[in-house]
Amino acid sequence: MSGDVKRGVLGKDKRFNTELLLKKNSIQKYFTTIISTHISKSDKVLDFGCGPGTFLTATAPLCREIVGVDVSREFVGQCQKNIALFELTNASSQIVGEGALPFKDNEFDAVILVDVIHHLAEPTKVLKNMLRVIKPGGKILIYEPNKLNPLLALIHALDRNEWGLLRLGTPKIYRDLLSPLMKVEKIDY
Repeated sequence: MSGDVKRGVLGKDKRFNTELLLKKNSIQKYFTTIISTHISKSDKVLDFGCGPGTFLTATAPLCREIVGVDVSREFVGQCQKNIALFELTNASSQIVGEGALPFKDNEFDAVILVDVIHHLAEPTKVLKNMLRVIKPGGKILIYEPNKLNPLLALIHALDRNEWGLLRLGTPKIYRDLLSPLMKVEKIDY
């Protein structure tokens, strides 16, 4: 978000523009429509790795409250700007460190993670920390890039910030990572 890194076709202006992204049919079809079947109006939701707040903004109308967290001060700042821009009264965002999340046990009904896991140095450790704040029976909705798509694999191979996908990125690897920690109900690719 600071503008120091040039990313070509996936530059900041296209990749992190919440207003532009929310207008895309693919966000409605593959994100909002799907998560709306898993999140209720009474839910408190955690957007783990909220980035600039695109998916927090898409989720806010579906739930009672949503809290976005990220390790990037720039992302949290942009998320707060988007919360104000879209006049979201049930949303907030805050910076978190790499340690324990600053929330009570069993505080959230659902957690969303969009394009997060492949960026984590220690995904199992972080996921265990995240599981602490989810209520029993709560839901975790995870979206990750599919490295079996040749174009996505190439883009991720060329961008050092995305190299984590190269060690993950397939249904089997994600199932192997997640199954010891939680019940995996469904993996779609």
